[in-house]
Amino acid sequence: MNTYTSFLFAFGISFVVAPLVMLLAHNSGAVALPGRRHIHSYPTPKFGGIAIAAGVLFILPFIFSNNLAITYVTASVIMLILGIYDDIKPTTW
Repeated sequence: MNTYTSFLFAFGISFVVAPLVMLLAHNSGAVALPGRRHIHSYPTPKFGGIAIAAGVLFILPFIFSNNLAITYVTASVIMLILGIYDDIKPTTW
């Protein structure tokens, strides 16, 4: 799979998944509310990382087929889970 095809396929996945993730964020209450810490004027979904990760992680095994890809996917999924947890329940450092 060449670079442009990989990019377009990952973009397409993220583009399709993003509205679903926004709906999930609104329904689960994972939104950033307007206030002192946020400059937006309406509630904004926080789960954007899921849509990006879906595109990248789905296409990655087609690009790389070695142990490095497995390590990258494992580390990325762990970071994604921690990010989702932080979006749902704000954590301290």
